[in-house]
Amino acid sequence: MKLTNVKLSLDEAQNFVANNHRHSEPLKRHKFSIGAVDVKDSCTLGFDVNSLLGIVTVDVPSSKWNVRRDHVEIRRLCTKGDKDVASFLLGKAKAACFAMGYKCVITYTKPHESGISLKASGFWMQKATFRKNQLTGKIVDGLVQWIAVDGMQPSQEDRDFTNETLKKLSA
Repeated sequence: MKLTNVKLSLDEAQNFVANNHRHSEPLKRHKFSIGAVDVKDSCTLGFDVNSLLGIVTVDVPSSKWNVRRDHVEIRRLCTKGDKDVASFLLGKAKAACFAMGYKCVITYTKPHESGISLKASGFWMQKATFRKNQLTGKIVDGLVQWIAVDGMQPSQEDRDFTNETLKKLSA
């Protein structure tokens, strides 16, 4: 399968999230959204929304970062589970953000989500908080903050923190 990206309206992104996301509601606003489709399902005139394999939605940050005009947040990433779609969308969103002059892209995941697509797309963990069940030792709640900065690679300390935290979360 060869993927291509398509521009999406907020309604198209909201509908996809409503039908396919495991735990999040559709967003009420966005700066932009990108969809992924197989090249064979697109044409010069557009695409059929039923052929969407995934979407990514970017908006102003939902956290304290929203006062920074050079920061944006990937607010939703949702796929139907096809191989490489998440990494493809993250890469396209990150490139679009940097091309528009944003310097920092942040996003959040739940501790049970692997984060492999984020790591493969050049993001690294900045912070991770999680709570374990005292009886079972299993992680029951938390939040992981990921970041990508224009023109910057993660330091060795950042890479080590990301790898060590991923090990803890997958244990």
